Amino acid sequence: MQNLLRTLMIVVPVFSLIFIGTALRKTGLLSLDFSTCASRIVYRVALPVLIFLKIAQTDFFSFFNWQEMVFVYAATSILYVLLWILSRCVSIPEDRGVLIQGSFRGNFAVIGFPLIANAYGEPALARAAIVLAYILPLYNGLSILALSLPAIHAFGPPMKKIAVSILLNPLILAVFAALPFSLCSVPLPEIITRTLNPLSAMVLPLALLALGGSLDFNIKRDEIRMTAVAVLLKNLIFPVLLTGSAVFLGFRNESLGVLTMLFFAPTALVSYVMTESMGGNTRLASHIIMITTIFSVITITASIYILTFLGYI
Repeated sequence: MQNLLRTLMIVVPVFSLIFIGTALRKTGLLSLDFSTCASRIVYRVALPVLIFLKIAQTDFFSFFNWQEMVFVYAATSILYVLLWILSRCVSIPEDRGVLIQGSFRGNFAVIGFPLIANAYGEPALARAAIVLAYILPLYNGLSILALSLPAIHAFGPPMKKIAVSILLNPLILAVFAALPFSLCSVPLPEIITRTLNPLSAMVLPLALLALGGSLDFNIKRDEIRMTAVAVLLKNLIFPVLLTGSAVFLGFRNESLGVLTMLFFAPTALVSYVMTESMGGNTRLASHIIMITTIFSVITITASIYILTFLGYI
């Protein structure tokens, strides 16, 4: 019972804000336009500020774990290859790339960060930020390949423009800007931290409310099968395999907790933005985000409870 209560205290506050956002949208107190604008503010301003502060104020070498990074890179790459093989069954090019991206790219910053903060406290976000720092370039690179290669003959996307936009991704720029402070142990001036702290504090509640307010429950029949496949892979098969592998390899406590949030996080919101910019099936992308987010309430709760019960985290 104690483990169950602890799990609920971690999960319920986070997902409650998502469902509150959905309820506010249904009652008309929160519009789709607001959710869209809020998501842009979070993605382009507030979240980069949060990542910058967490990394810049953290001793990189105290939290960086090379075994952890090698494991995450190897596991993600293997899953990516498997997804390419599975996607050959999809006949429509723009759907193939969306399925691949929606099945491997998790919403770690928006969903994982508040879960980690609830589980281990605010200081644990420093470790999560370091993980995000090295996983972002991999996610972006693999997403470009997934969305561009299957559809390049059908759409001819401007690859140079897309590559530049990814390199100028605000999250990656935040990582690059923060690394010199972290690597060299240079403290940030107090005036900077006092200015940026309010922006970073609004990330989690605003992002979760905007996510809830943007969920679209109208799914076409021809998109149900593809969405179901992505949900099965993203919410259950892949995270169970990866978390089980992490346990087998000896990851424990906070490190295992961060990896679990990374693997079980639902499909990332940014996958919709990338799909739209590269001419993919945006409806399918949005449905994968919505359904994986809903099902992640169950899978994340179950995973945290089981790992806590077994004494691994």
